[in-house]
Amino acid sequence: MQRLLPILTLLTLSACAGLPSSGPRAATESEPTWTLASRDEALGTRTFVLDWADEPIAFLDTLDIYLGGFSGLDVMEDGSLILLTDRGPNVDASAAAGGPAKLFVDPLYTPRLVSVAFQGDDGLDERGSGTLRTPDDRDASGLPPAPDARIETEAALGPTLSALPSDPWGIDAEGIAVVGPDLWIADEYRPSLWRVSREDRNVRERFTPTPSHPIDRALPDLLGGRVPNRGFEGVATATGEPLTGPNDGWSAHVYAVDVTNAISLESDQLPERFLSAWGAERAGVPFLNKTHLLDLREFGWPNEQRKPEGLAVLSRNRLAVLSDNDYGLDAPAMDGVAIATGLPTLLMVFDRVDLGVR
Repeated sequence: MQRLLPILTLLTLSACAGLPSSGPRAATESEPTWTLASRDEALGTRTFVLDWADEPIAFLDTLDIYLGGFSGLDVMEDGSLILLTDRGPNVDASAAAGGPAKLFVDPLYTPRLVSVAFQGDDGLDERGSGTLRTPDDRDASGLPPAPDARIETEAALGPTLSALPSDPWGIDAEGIAVVGPDLWIADEYRPSLWRVSREDRNVRERFTPTPSHPIDRALPDLLGGRVPNRGFEGVATATGEPLTGPNDGWSAHVYAVDVTNAISLESDQLPERFLSAWGAERAGVPFLNKTHLLDLREFGWPNEQRKPEGLAVLSRNRLAVLSDNDYGLDAPAMDGVAIATGLPTLLMVFDRVDLGVR
């Protein structure tokens, strides 16, 4: 089996008990439409946007909330793409709560998978979609797990700023890798790594520093001490070729990482034990070599798209990058009062880049 590499970022109920029986007023979701927004023959790029003309997935006050929040991207064997959303539409409510908090627009939202396929040079069509499922065959949620002495979480608030329950199977899905019949999904909450069946989207195994279920497998206990938004941001498979990925946060640079000499770190070598890369290196922690490949902005990536979070290598010289638009929402005052940003989901295809892949 290919080795799985969780990528750690430096930024960032009983199962249903207490959940509201309904979220914001219901919406009927239709199939998304992807539109070719631009093409640059000189740079060899194509830009697709997710059309917001389809039905909203939720509502908040006077705002219509549309499908978005895509954080993970990978390519299937047939060349189609699989997209993964995060925990759902939410905005910062820290100022209103007096501490780290998120207002969840739709507490019943379930992170979902969407498959799309290229149709010629100008088309991108949906092939199917579905929600992540738990071992007891229910929809997973995007709500955070319960905090404990080692795990600090943001408070989860509903649309009226009322407290929401935690969920032991809540997930903030941020990265995806396709491996045979499975999907490996990175969770930013705990952090954890889910092995999900491609056939029915049910989780088969969960690797976590806080095991609590028969299907759980233990990760190093030290990982359980992460603070909010510093869990797993991505996952990739090591196949002997370099891995490529964008930095987290607003950085539009893509690097190739040589994993030929990668080793498994001991518990006293994990990044959490060190205040700086310099200190880790002095302690003998080995560092992988990385090579800068490209600055997305030089290829026309829009400055307002501050979260290039999904990346997939399509072939030796082809790359796809997906933006997380935060569902077109923001709360500038961090008070849970949402405004529409007008920012769409963007998928940019780079058809002529040197990825350094042999």
